Amino acid sequence: MIIVIGGGPAGRLGAMRLAGGGADVRLIEKHKIGGQCLHDRCMTVCALNDIARLLDHARALEGLGVLDTVPGVSYPAVKRGMQRIQERLARVLDAETRRAGVEVVYGAEGRLEGARVYVDDEEVRADAVLAATGSRAAIPDIPGVDLPGVYTYQTLHEMDDLPRRMVVIGGGVVAAEFAHIFRSFGSEID
Repeated sequence: MIIVIGGGPAGRLGAMRLAGGGADVRLIEKHKIGGQCLHDRCMTVCALNDIARLLDHARALEGLGVLDTVPGVSYPAVKRGMQRIQERLARVLDAETRRAGVEVVYGAEGRLEGARVYVDDEEVRADAVLAATGSRAAIPDIPGVDLPGVYTYQTLHEMDDLPRRMVVIGGGVVAAEFAHIFRSFGSEID
């Protein structure tokens, strides 16, 4: 038995490749198959960027007098639409993974302690382990970071509506993209 911890692109494709080679494979996914790319980062950022660009183009057309007004954004509606698409894609990825001969276990946490593998609190015998658990947001050690209303790219989906004002901390690509997205959506960005 090969245990794969994490159902993102690396874990899922690794599990499928191993199963295709004849191995008995169990993929452990704590949340939803598809990983951060589908649920928190790449695809989410691309979808939000598409909406932001459309709003930017609409504002440019308004400035030229082509449009009378630019519609506002319903962030709850955006979230609902994205969630429906993410869930549909996760179902497709799940079915594809299972068709490849991989056993998929949801809701469990896989962890390694030395040479031992645990699924939740149960020790599981494994001939090999592929740990593909993704990355974590870097949270700076600053006062207030644990207050309500503070989000990372992994928790932005918990935000109920657009804030009037937002501070984006970070100088990487993801931070810059979210600053652009939420400015285009109408939030004041500091």
